[in-house]
Amino acid sequence: MMAHRVHRSTPNSNSVLALALVISLSFNAFLILQKYQITISIDEKQLIPTPTTKDKFGSSLKIHGYSAELNVSIDSQERGDSSTQLLAIKDPQQIASNETSNYHIVFIGDSILRYSYLEWLDTIQFSRSPKNYSPNTLINEKLSSSWHEYFINTTTHFKGNMFCDCRRSEEFDLNVEVENRYYQTDNLWATYIQLPGDNMAHGRFSPEECSLAKVSIADGPDKDTSGYTWGYMGEDSDKLISEYVSQFSRKPSAIVMNAGMWPNEGIALNLGNIFKAAKDVLGSEGKMIWRATSKRKHDLVASTSPADDAAKDWSYRLPYLTYHAFPKLEISPSEYFDDNHFGNSRIYREWNADLIQALGTSLEARKRSHRVFIIVGAVRTLH
Repeated sequence: MMAHRVHRSTPNSNSVLALALVISLSFNAFLILQKYQITISIDEKQLIPTPTTKDKFGSSLKIHGYSAELNVSIDSQERGDSSTQLLAIKDPQQIASNETSNYHIVFIGDSILRYSYLEWLDTIQFSRSPKNYSPNTLINEKLSSSWHEYFINTTTHFKGNMFCDCRRSEEFDLNVEVENRYYQTDNLWATYIQLPGDNMAHGRFSPEECSLAKVSIADGPDKDTSGYTWGYMGEDSDKLISEYVSQFSRKPSAIVMNAGMWPNEGIALNLGNIFKAAKDVLGSEGKMIWRATSKRKHDLVASTSPADDAAKDWSYRLPYLTYHAFPKLEISPSEYFDDNHFGNSRIYREWNADLIQALGTSLEARKRSHRVFIIVGAVRTLH
């Protein structure tokens, strides 16, 4: 690790403050604390925080999407004693905390959104650093021997926190297929409802029954032929939200939606009502996020769909709606496992940065953080 340069000046000649920097393994950060004229430079990066005085020697800072809080008290200027609380620099990826334990994010969309959802949750639950990518088996069903195996593996991967109302035949029949996932911990709920464009979203379990959801066999003599208990066409997504999503015991705090590469003209025409239904369910503090279509294997840039174009127009008028265009990422053709789907979880990680940023300002789920302590005597860096 590169050496850290520390410059400091003391509030008075009798008070000696020294800094010990404890850095977790994941990413680069730096801090300039103007209050004490203490500068910490890491990997040559430099940003300017805006400190706000809380008390005589206390500051809170914001640094490029990172937040930090520092409290230092001088017990005796004559003795030069000092005490301090933890300074935690929180990465925007750190979503969901003990302080915000009632969050519920609902994802509604196609298979591309499913993979984004799974990568996002994996990064949270397993506290992955930026270069510690999720296993590709999570975002590429071709690495499993069957859809049934893929559903089982990607559900048990989350150590009992996910229930999957999942069934899919190898022949692929939209009348048979179902995939709805329910992730539930004390800190965070995250629901995925599969909606392939203007086609039907449907399922076998109500929100009250979601902990009973299971993976079913769709082929062979033991196949499950049970029917659905609810269903909504894509253009009726306003009813899906107002009649189904609204019934969860934990109120949704954000809805993330896409229409993907499926036909979606019906959704586009009804987006005004869809967004209104979302607002009614989310309340005044909730967020609606629309994710535009991703880039196909042989396209130079991502192409938008009718629903994407309509969502972008609505985003100019609705303050609670955020439109996320597909970002410009370096993607080689070999990083796809078919014409539409990425086979490298790195791409979903980088794509999810916008989603993490949008949700991370109010949510926290990981305890990992950069920690800075003020101590008396010397500067120590712990690795």
